[in-house]
Amino acid sequence: MLRFKAKQRIFNIGNVRTGGQPGELPTVLVGNIFYKGMPEIVNHERGEFEEEKVTRWINAADEL
Repeated sequence: MLRFKAKQRIFNIGNVRTGGQPGELPTVLVGNIFYKGMPEIVNHERGEFEEEKVTRWINAADEL
């Protein structure tokens, strides 16, 4: 298995531990729905978005 020679650190983010050597901890996936070019975003600068459509994305991710 792959091992890094450099010392690897583990971080606690809330109740989730991430980092360390490969395979030491489960993979952590961080979702992001507010990416540039997302059609549901009306105006990035003002933070405006179509709430109903974004809520559907959040609910779909929650189900996964």
